[in-house]
Amino acid sequence: MGSPRVVTDWNNEAYQLLKSELGRRKVTYARLQKQLAAMGVEETERSIASKISRGTFSFAFFIQCMRAIGAQQVDISAVGPLPTARKDKDNSV
Repeated sequence: MGSPRVVTDWNNEAYQLLKSELGRRKVTYARLQKQLAAMGVEETERSIASKISRGTFSFAFFIQCMRAIGAQQVDISAVGPLPTARKDKDNSV
């Protein structure tokens, strides 16, 4: 049978991490958009909101956001504990 596969919603973790960093610094999407624009990154407030809500942004976008808000370190434990092994929805391993 083998060991169960670890099933993790990585997009949700990315969303939670970026949202927690923005929240910690009280940065709105409008403010983030202005700070990104000052760095030469062209995004609309709506495109930022869409990327973040889906959690489907690139790591480059994540770094741009972290630089824009002045983050020098990111604590990934803010999104919760490491995933545990479990069977995925179709019970395959």
